[in-house]
Amino acid sequence: MEKKLCNDLLSSINEMVAIENGEMAVNPENVHRHAIPDVKSIRKSIGMNQAEFAKIISASSATIQS
Repeated sequence: MEKKLCNDLLSSINEMVAIENGEMAVNPENVHRHAIPDVKSIRKSIGMNQAEFAKIISASSATIQS
């Protein structure tokens, strides 16, 4: 099973590269978009500074700042 999983992963990586290079099209039903949350608004609404918020979500302060 491990070899099959590795081969499936490699196949997926090659497919991703082909898509990025414009060599392969993606079916629209396979494209997923996710809204980017407004971290600053969320953080402010719960009354936390960047360091506090970073700690509760296990992220670095630099990640929260960016």
